[in-house]
Amino acid sequence: GVLLVDKNGKTLWAHWGYRHIDGGWAARVIPGRDGMQLFAYDIRGKKFSDDGVSYGNVKGYLWASNGDFIEANDWYWSFPLDWDGDGIDEILTRDGMLKRHDGTVMATFSGDGLWAADIFGDHRDELVLAPGGSTIHIVFNTSPLTAPPRVTALADRQYRNDLSRTAMGSRSLPGESGVITVK
Repeated sequence: GVLLVDKNGKTLWAHWGYRHIDGGWAARVIPGRDGMQLFAYDIRGKKFSDDGVSYGNVKGYLWASNGDFIEANDWYWSFPLDWDGDGIDEILTRDGMLKRHDGTVMATFSGDGLWAADIFGDHRDELVLAPGGSTIHIVFNTSPLTAPPRVTALADRQYRNDLSRTAMGSRSLPGESGVITVK
């Protein structure tokens, strides 16, 4: 299942009855909506063989911070990043598309999406990709900022702690080691 708890461990809301919630994230992806949205994906068919693990019938779910169900979607094995610096996160999907919640595709990447963070302190998240051949690419947005400057994310201790946690491989594709495959 999926649940949200407060800082004292008190359950604020919970939804049970899923097969295997394998991962998820919290981010503000819908403009004009209060609070963050919470995403999780449910794997209903997992099979093991000599060739590795295969997954079938994977479904993504999005909830409001108060626990209200928003939608089912296909964002499984995705992660949020603020590509344009407006304070609303976009979603990097498994197939390499960076898109807004409304489905607008902002960019398409190839390689393994490893991590996203405001590395340069310009209020936009940079994307770290592994295109293969033991190389790493840092992709950044060079468009003018659309939002007024604010304190950079790296000045926030909680943001830095979250970056260090996610950099330790918490985002991975089944059968892969610490990477999200992006094509």
